[in-house]
Amino acid sequence: SIPNIFNINKSNNKWSKMLLTYFTTINSIDNHIEKIHSELNSQQNFSSSHLFNYLDKNSKKFLTLNDFKICLQDNGISFSDKNLRKFIHNFDKDNDFSLNYNEFLGIILPKTEKMNKINKKSENNKEANNILISDETKKKFGEIIIEELKFVEKCYEISQSIRNSSEFTTYEAFMEIVGDEKYINLQNLWNYLKKKGLNMSNEDMNQLMFRIDSDNDGKISYEEFKDIFLALNDIEFKYKDENNTSSYMDYLSDKNNAKYNENGKDN
Repeated sequence: SIPNIFNINKSNNKWSKMLLTYFTTINSIDNHIEKIHSELNSQQNFSSSHLFNYLDKNSKKFLTLNDFKICLQDNGISFSDKNLRKFIHNFDKDNDFSLNYNEFLGIILPKTEKMNKINKKSENNKEANNILISDETKKKFGEIIIEELKFVEKCYEISQSIRNSSEFTTYEAFMEIVGDEKYINLQNLWNYLKKKGLNMSNEDMNQLMFRIDSDNDGKISYEEFKDIFLALNDIEFKYKDENNTSSYMDYLSDKNNAKYNENGKDN
């Protein structure tokens, strides 16, 4: 295991307090968004697959930056491209610059349903033709997106304050959480927060892990942890011009061909 050379109590460091603020802010905002999730999912005849297909205008089976831009513009919601990219990046667990149906569920499902449904890896195979979405569903989904964009802005503000702190290093912060282990996991993150005086429910802890576990494998590597403190400009290079759907489809085709060549079978 990685030796912990930072055994000294750093609780008085400014960045240590801000890191705790970062985690508690995620929890606080998620609890607020949770109310809207419940209102959306409790609507009569609400269907997550219908909403996905409504957004997926070209029946691509994934959602790009442009799909969300169209939705936001149609609903008169103001946004910046950088915050929208960060928002998508937060839910893009396989880092392919788009959201499949399972990743989309991460945006709209309540905490009590999210992990079970996402972990089942269900696929959205329903056709998108003639999908009708109620005005109330559009309104609630719009409210979720607005709150998610606020979430991005607030968490980014805190993470950059931590990053710019004179005493801060990502490695030191990472080691303060993991101790002698190699990864942040549910248990050592819970231990860290408890040591700082914060007790969270199991659902809140799972949601917190979902937010910062970029590939949703139940553990957060040092590289994933560093991603929390990325400047928005550093995320730009990860995204192609999704406005050009044909170019994006070419990208996915190249990616699938690479997988075929590597594994020797169709995916």
